[in-house]
Amino acid sequence: MKRYNIFKNFTFEEIYLFLFPIAILLRSASLNFYIVLGSILFIIKILKKKVSLNDIDKWVLIFLIFYLYIILISFFSLDVKSSLISSISQIRFLLFALFISSININLKNLQKIYYLYSIILILVSLDVIYQYIFKIDIFGLSSEPLIPTRHSGPFGHELIVGAYLTFISLIILPYFFNNIYKISNKLKMFSIFFILLIYITVLLSGERIAFIALNFGIFLFIVNFFKLRANLIIFSLMTLILILSYSLNSNVKIRYNDFKHNLLNFQDSGHARLFASSYNIWKENKSFGVGLKNYRKVCNENKFDSITNKKTLCSTHPHNIYLELLSETGLIGFILFVTSFYIYLDKIRKNYISLNQNLKKYLLGSIFILLVYLWPIKSSGSIFSTFNASFFWFNIGLSGLFLKNKFK
Repeated sequence: MKRYNIFKNFTFEEIYLFLFPIAILLRSASLNFYIVLGSILFIIKILKKKVSLNDIDKWVLIFLIFYLYIILISFFSLDVKSSLISSISQIRFLLFALFISSININLKNLQKIYYLYSIILILVSLDVIYQYIFKIDIFGLSSEPLIPTRHSGPFGHELIVGAYLTFISLIILPYFFNNIYKISNKLKMFSIFFILLIYITVLLSGERIAFIALNFGIFLFIVNFFKLRANLIIFSLMTLILILSYSLNSNVKIRYNDFKHNLLNFQDSGHARLFASSYNIWKENKSFGVGLKNYRKVCNENKFDSITNKKTLCSTHPHNIYLELLSETGLIGFILFVTSFYIYLDKIRKNYISLNQNLKKYLLGSIFILLVYLWPIKSSGSIFSTFNASFFWFNIGLSGLFLKNKFK
């Protein structure tokens, strides 16, 4: 009997691309190794002259100025060591993204990679649902005991599975949606099962920002790819799932009632107090900030916060990337960082129209993820942490790959 090798005709670079969601699942050490490996591979490409430095875009040059700037301000921070280590290590993300964008990939292999991504996400989703039912997943990891309304499956007490499922599924959903009328009935059923499973699992995870992003992403994609009748059917199905989940699941009801309460009483919420504390730190360090990883050092819980009229609330980061940039890198760092990536988004905008339809469908998911990351009025993880930064920079690289049209 012949063995079927799914990776037959895959290059090393294509296998590297496939391993991204697995590297995240294996936690921080593996993900860091994966990112550093991509950085080293890009440097090797430069040394072998497979990549020309003349092709470096303006946005990269501005980010490099930002990079040198955050290293410089580290020497004036309260905790020089942690700031300097974090600042120096940021270069790995840029090199990682540039490596992804430089990959020469076979279009059929990319389609295989997308289906492999979907299988990984299905397995993770089933693990989360198993944990929801039995309070323990197949690896023996229990639900978060302090927050029984949250479930994170293979991530254990790291409540990030909703973001993981959302930001990987949004990469591949445009491909599934675009091909739904062209593929076999078996693959149609697989695609529908995949989309519904991801939707339900992210809802059960209790990660509200991830669930909102997934809803907006699906809305954008179905408007782009489906006819009016199909749109109505899908919207009706999503609405039915939401109503049933809210009515029949007490955990979902608690999480989303809490979200509604926080929106209506924002000034009293934990997020408002974190935003206020980071804003106050920036006011005292307007030009240069306090240095990376120093928000947590400078934030003083013994101070009274005049904005919220409560005691100052502190955390590891401000939970908003713009306030994180302002408080830790100051106005100068903020302008450099934001300018760099808005130039990149403008480059995508200018090139999007001229791309063929195949490339557009691949690019759409990455564009949406970047816009979600750069959307100003939302809570978020630290843009400098490995988990959050990996999705952002992976999609910078992936969108760059599509723009350069390196398909074979």
